[in-house]
Amino acid sequence: MPDVSNNIPHKPVPGYVPAKAPRPLPGNIPPKKKWKFSFRYWRQVEYFGIDQCDKSWFASVLTRFSEVSSLHVEDALSGSYGPSLRCHSIDWNAKNIPISRESIDWIADYANEEIEFLQFSISTGRGRVVGFFDSEQTFNIVLLDPMHNIQPSAKHNYQVRATYISQCAITKLSVTFEKAITGCEHLSPDQQGDLLAILRAQNLKYFDAAVHLSISEGHLQKAYEFARHGVITDLGELLEATIDGLG
Repeated sequence: MPDVSNNIPHKPVPGYVPAKAPRPLPGNIPPKKKWKFSFRYWRQVEYFGIDQCDKSWFASVLTRFSEVSSLHVEDALSGSYGPSLRCHSIDWNAKNIPISRESIDWIADYANEEIEFLQFSISTGRGRVVGFFDSEQTFNIVLLDPMHNIQPSAKHNYQVRATYISQCAITKLSVTFEKAITGCEHLSPDQQGDLLAILRAQNLKYFDAAVHLSISEGHLQKAYEFARHGVITDLGELLEATIDGLG
């Protein structure tokens, strides 16, 4: 019969103290990573523009980025920080969603990878941020969604609301150059045409744009009101109607 006198008892025995297990070395425990962001792949596209957003919206976005930057990624994804973050995957089959997974084609570095796109809330009524985590657990922002168009909700009858793409300072500078060229009396019409062609070629090269519009703040706000009330779907439709009316 085998000797069991030296075996560790299965039940607690008075005076018996089990040996301490060796503690893992701190260097062998991977630290939790804080959430960090990249704007490398951020773009404005139809239904995901920011031109109509006011200062308080941008303040809300920056505040949210500051808050989320203090969170640990794994805890945020598991819901440990509560429901207010509303972080979850994009449902590409959602009703009335105005964009497809395939149309996000500007992330060429990840074209052949199965990327899971996520969204999280900016704040109540302020929309969402859309992006994906890379191998370094950096969240790459691809869209800002001030109108919550990425997942139209039943609460708003699955409505998709128009947004407008904001011009950057370089685009506005291009408009200034165009006005200077067309208003210069020392240039012949042919010279003006040549210079404008060069300017527009550069715009196409860097900004994928060919038309620049200058509009007063008052008229721009009226156009936004037309869109909010469903009279037009975007500014292009308003421009087309105006041109047709002139003809």
